[in-house]
Amino acid sequence: MTIPLLKTPAPTWRKSLATVSADPLLSVILQRLAQFKKDGVDNYGYVLHKFYWGPSVNSEDSAIVGDCMDTSHAGTIDVKSGTTLSVGLMMDDTRITFQRHGNTWLASNIQSLDPSC
Repeated sequence: MTIPLLKTPAPTWRKSLATVSADPLLSVILQRLAQFKKDGVDNYGYVLHKFYWGPSVNSEDSAIVGDCMDTSHAGTIDVKSGTTLSVGLMMDDTRITFQRHGNTWLASNIQSLDPSC
């Protein structure tokens, strides 16, 4: 399930994002959302995910998951004109670091790698 955050009131963003992310990523996302809103930019489209596992978690409090995403059907648009501003990549290799917070795992960092996964 996705939440179209840019279509929701800005004061609700932190609470929504805190269910799936933690700092420093949470703060980065909030900054980017505010900039998108200010610039009149929104996201469009959909992403196809192909997850792969990083090192074994064992009893650690962090885990790394890879995602060879197909973002070629998504990007950004100018809200007023509808003009496409960017289009994603067919093979966008990304690593996501999750931190354990009690019984919940929250994304805390995202790293883009060489796009040819």
